[in-house]
Amino acid sequence: MQSNRAKKHSNPNNMQSNRDCWTQWFDRDDPTATGDWETLSDLRNQFPDKVCPDPVDLEATTLSGTPADQTGEVFFKYDTTSGFVCRNEDQNGGMCKDYRVRFSCPSSYCTEKVCWTEWFDRDNPSGTGDWELLSDLRRENPGQICETPQYIQAKADSVLGVFKRDKFYIYNPTKGFVCRNKDQKFTDCWDYKVREIVENAFIHVIPANSFSGISEHALTVILSGNGMKKIESLAFNGSRLEEVDLSRNKDLGHLDDFAFSGVIGGPTHLDLSETRVSSLPPLGMEALEKLRAESVWALEVMPPFSAFPHLQRAELTFPSHCCGLQTLQRWRGRSQEVVCSLIRAALGMQQDSSAGSSQRSLSGGSEFTPHNNSQSCSTRGAFSSAERLLQDFDLSMCADTDSRPSCTPTPDALNPCEDVMSRAFLRVLVWVVSLVAISANLLVLLILLSCQQKLSVTRFLMGHLAFADGCMGTYLLLIASVDFYTRSHYHRYAVAWQTGSGCSLAGVLSVFASELSVYTLTSISVQRWHAIFNAMRPHRKMRLRHAAALMLIGWLLCITAAVLPLVGVNTYQRVSICLPMDTKSTAARAYLVSVLTANLVAFMVVCLCYLHIYCMVHNSQHASSRSDNSMAKRMAALIFTNFLCLAPVCFYGLSAAFNHPLMTFTDSKVLLVLFYPLNSCVHPFFYAILTKAFHRDTLMLLSRMGLCQRQAHLYRSRLFNVSPHIYRGSPPQ
Repeated sequence: MQSNRAKKHSNPNNMQSNRDCWTQWFDRDDPTATGDWETLSDLRNQFPDKVCPDPVDLEATTLSGTPADQTGEVFFKYDTTSGFVCRNEDQNGGMCKDYRVRFSCPSSYCTEKVCWTEWFDRDNPSGTGDWELLSDLRRENPGQICETPQYIQAKADSVLGVFKRDKFYIYNPTKGFVCRNKDQKFTDCWDYKVREIVENAFIHVIPANSFSGISEHALTVILSGNGMKKIESLAFNGSRLEEVDLSRNKDLGHLDDFAFSGVIGGPTHLDLSETRVSSLPPLGMEALEKLRAESVWALEVMPPFSAFPHLQRAELTFPSHCCGLQTLQRWRGRSQEVVCSLIRAALGMQQDSSAGSSQRSLSGGSEFTPHNNSQSCSTRGAFSSAERLLQDFDLSMCADTDSRPSCTPTPDALNPCEDVMSRAFLRVLVWVVSLVAISANLLVLLILLSCQQKLSVTRFLMGHLAFADGCMGTYLLLIASVDFYTRSHYHRYAVAWQTGSGCSLAGVLSVFASELSVYTLTSISVQRWHAIFNAMRPHRKMRLRHAAALMLIGWLLCITAAVLPLVGVNTYQRVSICLPMDTKSTAARAYLVSVLTANLVAFMVVCLCYLHIYCMVHNSQHASSRSDNSMAKRMAALIFTNFLCLAPVCFYGLSAAFNHPLMTFTDSKVLLVLFYPLNSCVHPFFYAILTKAFHRDTLMLLSRMGLCQRQAHLYRSRLFNVSPHIYRGSPPQ
């Protein structure tokens, strides 16, 4: 078996590899059977005249663009003589990736120029029309037309044909040209002659004025599947365009904003599918009716759809691209309805006036007076202005005001056409919650870090809890900032935000913060239960090293949970608030169920710990004291806030994970903004700020700064007389 790692093989007879002379990318096979077989013989059979006779180099990549030498797979064939073969049986992981290949050719092969055939005129329009079909032209002119023509030109035999626009039944390089007499409004077709342009797979750049003067009639330009990389400014200047097909140019990354500037007419159809263009030209698109830009993953931002006033159908890559079209539809629908209503009213008044004038002239009219004459002249002047307006207005716009352009893919349940914060109260609330969470937890961290007392287990855990809740506040602040920046125009930024590093960072921050907060809260509850349960056994007391080991495990688990969506288990790119809400795959659902179930288990542990603490501290033989009631109230508040935070999110999340969502994504934002980060605001108050120990530590810090000296002295004098409380690690008071 000839097997090798990813290593390119050049032709031994010609090691001069021309880096500028490459064929198009070929992908004739996929690895579903025995492997991916991109052999040179098969490619030549399937793509005749697309590969030079003696290739000097071979390049293979995956469909996503990863070079073959970086995949780590073993290849059966990888040379310019045989081509490329990856067999499934040679791989340790099972199946090969799907590869594409291209060949480098000698420089002489790429210097061949585009050439035109001679003009052909086999028919005249005396019968049913002018039929210049490609099959008939080949039969009557053997050997004079290439196998796969790339372009076609047609022009009228008469000079007057330039001023008359016929409708064409067929006009493309694969079928030929047909003008039918029955399709014309007034006269028969002109007598046309056609010619074809020979295909060239090595067109890399379309410079300015490339099509100027080629034909007086609209061109169908098909440049699909070439090695094109750049279309320069004014490339189509001076031409009439019907359809422009630039699809499957996988290296096309630059389409100049002025590429279609200066066109005489069109294009009506534009296809940019499977290219790498990052923007569409906003100029020269006034006549565009159909736009295809499928699998254009680099196209993040669409130009304003007002640049396409006649667009009827759009087939795009991302659902958010269609949101801009829906906005245009709503604006166009309202404005068109108003204008059409005014035009109809003017038409009605004009018809009534005409009918009245006719009736008066038939009945003899009224007696002529100068007053009546001036009024009549004034009325005629007003209606002459209306008539001029009606002449300039396209009444066909009012024929069907309900017609709307269609667009795919349509926005789905997780990507509706709305802002990040879709409701006004959420937009305000997210700022309040984020700022409170950040400021409160920063205050707790400041007091804990500045405290001069020995670091205890409770303080250590409190610091981790404050850090986690502060991270949650930072996540909310990031989401609020994005909403503020993209307000009312989120669809323009949706792709760039959701597929960018910013959304990934926000998602990692949210999952890490929420899980670390839940884990630390559970650890604090268990530590308190353990301290009270073993109060009479000091040797079983939890030491700082035990807490450090416990938190190290927690950090590793939370970091793992946050990173898993980045490696494909789930994704943060599914929704605008960057949470892992994908449920399409089994792995994604398993991830959601695991995280939510872990949160529910943690909540149950917290509840059991506090209930057992209350039972151990409360003396059932005596009436409840004030301290017992206070402790019970604080425990109830802690459990209730945890329940309010976790239960709705877990319940909704689990139902959505099993494909039975109980509310829309728009409604779920209320849960995710109001309840999801609730603990981040509550924890610093319940566990630190509202405790006596925190007040004392704050006074100690202020006293070192020269403030509150008297109050600090009083606290120092009572230092050994204060009873244990929640901040020191004992049960809540």
